[in-house]
Amino acid sequence: MNFMYDDITTIYQQIFSLNQAFLQFIQTFIKKMPSRILDLGCGPGDYVNELARQGHQVTGIDSSTQMIAWAKQHHQGNFHHLSFTEINTLKGQFDCIYCIGNSLSYLPYDATDEFINDVFSLLLPEGRFILQLVNWDRYRLAGDLDFPVIQLTDGKTFHRTYEAHPDSTVLFKTEIQKNGQPLQTWADHLYPRYSDSFPQEFTDNGFKDTAIYGDFKQNPFGTENSPAFILITHKGS
Repeated sequence: MNFMYDDITTIYQQIFSLNQAFLQFIQTFIKKMPSRILDLGCGPGDYVNELARQGHQVTGIDSSTQMIAWAKQHHQGNFHHLSFTEINTLKGQFDCIYCIGNSLSYLPYDATDEFINDVFSLLLPEGRFILQLVNWDRYRLAGDLDFPVIQLTDGKTFHRTYEAHPDSTVLFKTEIQKNGQPLQTWADHLYPRYSDSFPQEFTDNGFKDTAIYGDFKQNPFGTENSPAFILITHKGS
């Protein structure tokens, strides 16, 4: 992952505010109190902090050193500087693991099976895995996704665009502007996952009862109009 997330640590919450719909959604899948929960790609730790405040035992991992340093300083919870390919170094098992905010799109295709197996191993029996990505099916159909311009402090704005790239990847371009002029720019590769094949990868690796939704209100997933791709699956007993 590139260093955009290191660079935007102090303004991250202006760009990606806490999603209350997710916090309501996850309550459906937390079966006991307290639960052991793992946040994959926790950023500055806002969700870890909120779930820890509710009494759960929560761990967050992120590949950004600055995000983890900020989280440790400001939030409750256990935080580790780890990439998705290093989660097998974590100790213990969890009742619920989640990965939201399109974070898994940074994972290269050839690392998918190992990641799914690692998540499976980290879950307790009947443990749940929750995944949220952008609706890559809609991108594939339309050739683009529209992102709103986000207003920051001091008259700055945050911009995001997707650009098709060889090898079935997408170039994610981000930029901070002021008065229409770029101040900082970043670019990184994303690896889209699609609804016609990706859920099967979880079934093939031992997960059960995989369900797909189009948003955190559990509306059905639609390739053309859903804002998100949300996958729920569990380890089984």
